[in-house]
Amino acid sequence: VELSSMSMTETELSREALQRATNPQVKALAQRIVTEHQQMQQELQELATQLNVTLPTALSRKGQDRVEDLKDQEAGTAFDRQYLKEIEELNDSIVDYADDLSDDAPNDTVRKAA
Repeated sequence: VELSSMSMTETELSREALQRATNPQVKALAQRIVTEHQQMQQELQELATQLNVTLPTALSRKGQDRVEDLKDQEAGTAFDRQYLKEIEELNDSIVDYADDLSDDAPNDTVRKAA
């Protein structure tokens, strides 16, 4: 559930970056993240269905706040930097959470997915 929420936040931040980033490399990263996280969400949904778990369908409050903070940035270098900072923080959190989940998973299905 937490991985799904963080993934949704990264996807929304990246969609915003696709619209407002000025650096082509930042836009390319945003596109890659959107594509990868759409696949990730699909895989998480399949796992959730197997485990009879309901995933969130909307951003968490924290995720909404992150997206709103990014939207408040004016387009340009400052926006690009803020986007990269947000993505780095979220990605670190996702990796840490997945590692913890892999170590503490309740079953092999979850452990493999993490």
